[in-house]
Amino acid sequence: MKLFELFNSNTNFKLIDESGNILKYAFEVNGVKFNAAFEQDISGWHFDFQDVAEGDAGYGITNKGNAIAVFATAKNILFDAIKRTNASEVFFTADEYESSRVKLYNRFLKMMEKQGWEVRKESNGLQTAFYAERY
Repeated sequence: MKLFELFNSNTNFKLIDESGNILKYAFEVNGVKFNAAFEQDISGWHFDFQDVAEGDAGYGITNKGNAIAVFATAKNILFDAIKRTNASEVFFTADEYESSRVKLYNRFLKMMEKQGWEVRKESNGLQTAFYAERY
């Protein structure tokens, strides 16, 4: 199976909380549990995901394997959350040392741009912020 086919494959996730300005999701890949959140703040809707067992450290690279399945699920959650909220401004951030997450978010922006979103990214040398807006 080619990389793009894996990235676009069906994945299982569950919306576990939809209250106010936040949607929380849960998913599991090869026995590793993850949470994802889509939360609205003054800058728009922020998306992130993490390994549950790693706590706050789980936002980075955990080296537990199967990054493609994790990223495919994260992508599907992002687009599910956008659909549920009708979000018009979305952003996500990655630390510069997280090269796989930076690549993933670059891919998210390309996908969103193909769907008519205006996209941009900004970096301060330590972290990159990825923005997508539609009107």
